[in-house]
Amino acid sequence: MRRRFNSRERVALYLFSDGHCTQCGCELRAGWHADHEIPFARGGATDAANGQALCPDCNLKKGVSMTERGSDLFRWQAHAIEQFMRKLFPNFLCEATPGAGKTRVGAEIAFRLHKSREIEYVVVVVPSTHLRKQTSDAFRETTGLQLNYEWKPGLGEFPRGVFCGVVVTYNTILGNAAMFRRLCNKCPALVVLDEIHHASEKQSWGIQLHEAFELARFRVLLSGTPFRSDNGRIPFVRYVDGQGVPDVRYGYGEALADCIVREVYFPKVGGRMEWVDDDGQQAASFDDDIDEYGVSKRLRTALMAEGGVMLDMLRHAHRDLLEMREEDPNAAGLVVAIDQDHAKRIADRMRRELGVEAIIVVSDDDTSHNAIERFENSDAPWIVAVKMVSEGVDIPRLRVCVYASNTITELFFRQVVGRVVRREKDSNQHWAHVIIPDDARLRKFAAEIRSQRELILGKEKDPEGDGPSAPRAPSTFIPVSAKGEQAGAIGADLFLSPAELEHARSVKLLHRDTAGLSDVCVAILLRNTGSTWQAPPDERPSAQQDATARLHELRNTNEQTSRRIAFKVGLPFKEVNGSLNKAAGIRSVTKCFDEAKLVRRLEIATRWLNSGDLAEAMHG
Repeated sequence: MRRRFNSRERVALYLFSDGHCTQCGCELRAGWHADHEIPFARGGATDAANGQALCPDCNLKKGVSMTERGSDLFRWQAHAIEQFMRKLFPNFLCEATPGAGKTRVGAEIAFRLHKSREIEYVVVVVPSTHLRKQTSDAFRETTGLQLNYEWKPGLGEFPRGVFCGVVVTYNTILGNAAMFRRLCNKCPALVVLDEIHHASEKQSWGIQLHEAFELARFRVLLSGTPFRSDNGRIPFVRYVDGQGVPDVRYGYGEALADCIVREVYFPKVGGRMEWVDDDGQQAASFDDDIDEYGVSKRLRTALMAEGGVMLDMLRHAHRDLLEMREEDPNAAGLVVAIDQDHAKRIADRMRRELGVEAIIVVSDDDTSHNAIERFENSDAPWIVAVKMVSEGVDIPRLRVCVYASNTITELFFRQVVGRVVRREKDSNQHWAHVIIPDDARLRKFAAEIRSQRELILGKEKDPEGDGPSAPRAPSTFIPVSAKGEQAGAIGADLFLSPAELEHARSVKLLHRDTAGLSDVCVAILLRNTGSTWQAPPDERPSAQQDATARLHELRNTNEQTSRRIAFKVGLPFKEVNGSLNKAAGIRSVTKCFDEAKLVRRLEIATRWLNSGDLAEAMHG
């Protein structure tokens, strides 16, 4: 039976509701939902006679009100759970962008299968020891299921009684696959494989996973980046024409539209690096065309803890964090380092240059787990880590990241970015920053995230990748110096020059109410309001954008400014939005194609934000 309304039916529902939500009456924007009045799961027909046009918020409230539990689920989570429960897939792959809440999907599926007696036992497999307790807590707090996170094979039989399962690491499966296989053979079991991309069919983890869980009744596979840098096949994933196929996919663009994740910007720091290798003294900026060995050495030199590039990255990040903490006192930052020594040197430099103490996490042991937990539950500003906080660790207060690692793979980069995009429900923390060295490969990864490009399983390996299979460089390599300089920022589908960011910073100093905004946000605001800023004579102006891209930026910035006004003056966002639309003479931002009116609306909004008074803003 057809589940989704077709385009003709959607048009009919939209026209019938006069472009407004049937429940709350708000104007329907892009992404509105065509909903079944009688739920499809309860036999409701996919027919215009059984349809209604709803805004996402009303549809989510309606959908969860008809479920037995899970009233706080995001709509995408409810959809993924429903997809699984309707068909009871033996293997179910859920691909969700980092920060979207995929662990909750696994927990809810486990709860429903356990309650319906489809299964007797749950095994959750996670990448690291720290995630064992975090995952167990998530299952318990959202479903009531008790999973033991301290059990090890050496302790004997799987825990029962109050426990209905265990949380273990992938490493635990090695050498103990037979024990898990016996469990799955003796009783119906669900296996939740978190971040399944860690395993490859032809490598030890994948081989052992197949042996251990081949007999499990159900396998739920979760991943935010479901592909491998080595292009290896992932166990239990369905492949079509050499490409893995998720059963549910929820991308960054969708999560951003649903206000589940933060808007992420990428300020860049460039400079000129000098090093010595087998060929003698070398020097290059990030714009110079050099061979692959030189590219690797240039980046490694830029990331010297004692260098100018690193200092500029740290200063930029700490300044951004201090501004965020004016409105969000618990906001925190993460530095991802190369190795233990690098992490300690960076923390020492932050102490000397910035006057801040950073928590250091460099290994997967109890001390590090305790350090992460202390950081998570404190208001400490900074944590420096190697890989411990690069994946899976949920610390929603992280909003700034310094990418100081020389691991140049899209998989790792996206995992790191995922640490700062997670957004707590109903929060006003709309944006995050990831400060990167101006390396072309990192620019490419950042631009692809900004353009919301969907990734697919089994993608071809990036020929420019600097992963484990890259050729070994000659043995002689001594980094000498790295002089840093600001290189602009990637954000909101555009490039902002260093001069624009500097101008934005000077504007912020004159307007106290913009202090909590980032330089990037202010620069976008200035550009969209027709600021009189001009590039210096010796700087080439940015290429002119096409009209569609400019409208997209105007709409995004209008929405961000409206939300800031709502937060500042204590009015509902809907009321602020409606007042600004009326003042600018438009019905809806998303339906307005008149650039002048959108600019006018943003000018009024900016004055309202600064003055706190709409009437004054309208006559400014």
